[in-house]
Amino acid sequence: MVSKTKAALQAYRDAGTRAAKLKSTEAIALTTGRKRIVLITAQGVTTAAGEYWKRIGGALPPAGGFASQTPMREGNTETIKMRNARAW
Repeated sequence: MVSKTKAALQAYRDAGTRAAKLKSTEAIALTTGRKRIVLITAQGVTTAAGEYWKRIGGALPPAGGFASQTPMREGNTETIKMRNARAW
């Protein structure tokens, strides 16, 4: 990983920035203005920046979204929770 990215991650940690899920995907990233550093991809794979973020003591939010949900089965129907809290 580039030292510029490491320096940015340390600055985010020192500022108390928290990782959050991106609006358009299930990826988790640190964002400031137009810049973002992806820590966990939409497929749930931790990036090199994500590994470094964990190593320096940054907290990742709990995994959420469709990829980490276990469908609930009722009879012959499987449902998951949608973003608006409705079951689908």
